[in-house]
Amino acid sequence: MSWGTKIAIFYGVFMVVMISLVVMSTQHKFSLVTDEYYEQALDYEDHIIQTRNSAELEVPLKIEFIAENKEVNLSFPQMGTISGDIHLYRPSSQLMDQHVEINTDEAGLQTVSTRELKNGLWRIKVKWEAEGKTYFDEENIFIP
Repeated sequence: MSWGTKIAIFYGVFMVVMISLVVMSTQHKFSLVTDEYYEQALDYEDHIIQTRNSAELEVPLKIEFIAENKEVNLSFPQMGTISGDIHLYRPSSQLMDQHVEINTDEAGLQTVSTRELKNGLWRIKVKWEAEGKTYFDEENIFIP
């Protein structure tokens, strides 16, 4: 086999590999961490204030994952009426994210079931408001 034939075979294989990579890259599914990433970047100062408000609480929000019961228990401080949102955030797929409205009992407790969630890493993000102040807390959990 001459060197000209070897070069032709090399270029042919190279073209097949390049075309395969282009086809695979166009079929790859991807999702952004969030669709509103620009708006969230602008609101980051508010996020810092909310996190600082949470850190300054005498009795902070307690987020606890109970693996046996497949649930997350949230224990809010006694501050009157509490409202807000619990975001069950899956870092690997935005499509699995879930939102739960905060609805505590008289003792400030709320339980969120994780039975429907896929196994793996989840981030519990709680944005809540009480007594005219907004708070933000976050906790990572791993569902086995």
